Amino acid sequence: MLTGSCIRYTGRSSGTRIAQFNYKGGRVGLHRKPTFYLALQWETRLRAVRSWVSAALVALMWCRRARTGGYQSGPRLRSVAQRRLVMKSGGMRWMVVVGLCLCGLGLAPMADATVIIATDPSVPAITTAMTGFETLGDMMVGMTVTAYFAGGGSEQAVWAATGLGAGAAVGTGWSLSLSGDSFLTNFILDYNAGVALERLVLDGAPGQTVFDRTLPDPGTLNSAAGIDFTEYVAPGGLTMTVTYRNPLALNADPPVLDEWVKLDIEFSMATGGGLPSGSDVEFMQDTDNASTAIVVIPEPMTLSLLALGGLGLLSRRRRNR
Repeated sequence: MLTGSCIRYTGRSSGTRIAQFNYKGGRVGLHRKPTFYLALQWETRLRAVRSWVSAALVALMWCRRARTGGYQSGPRLRSVAQRRLVMKSGGMRWMVVVGLCLCGLGLAPMADATVIIATDPSVPAITTAMTGFETLGDMMVGMTVTAYFAGGGSEQAVWAATGLGAGAAVGTGWSLSLSGDSFLTNFILDYNAGVALERLVLDGAPGQTVFDRTLPDPGTLNSAAGIDFTEYVAPGGLTMTVTYRNPLALNADPPVLDEWVKLDIEFSMATGGGLPSGSDVEFMQDTDNASTAIVVIPEPMTLSLLALGGLGLLSRRRRNR
């Protein structure tokens, strides 16, 4: 049974650059939406920083010229009175505002995809404790990623470390990768399998990895704040239905419903079919690590545990009598 469904329109077009400040457990980081694969991510981030600095320098240059009358026709205005007259006129200030707006258009994201979020808490999972709130790409080794293709085929890839702080699950013509902290960096789905992708399921249990949602916050002990699935790059007209499955509980405590073991993503285009081959999807989803193995409790076992608990309660009442 699915519960807690909601729709968030959070799509953003590819090729744009954005900055996002995230806070988690006292850490503040600058997030840049990467557009290249793994090793090129830092290069693209540096390019983004250079572009922002260039925009700031251009704005400062406009302000300086506005003060000195550099955009006025005729001889340069050098007297203090002339400069004040130019600034009071408002014309130069409007030029500065327009220039900043134009720079902002180059950085502003555009919405073009729909994300639908749901939860399925019917089958819980348990572990003993969390290792902490920071999980890098090379800390999810063993997690499985299963791709389901149009026509009924599927392929499972196992997450492996690809470098310092980086990891990926690589299939035939497709890959899912992460370089850096999942709280600050996007997952990158590079899809070129030749047929449409209908579904992608991330099972964190084999890699002692869980997916940390935004709420409740701080939620499970040592998990700190999380981030819901948020799409940053996707083809126009794409709808992604994201279902969180297997809520995580610590020992005998009930699940807090911020940590989930499986992330189930379904793809559908407005024109029909799944995610087309040749597409790239980038999304952010915070992850955490469990300190011990994650055990998913099958539904019959859950009922058995409840039955045993009820029998224990009845026996205690009989003894008290």
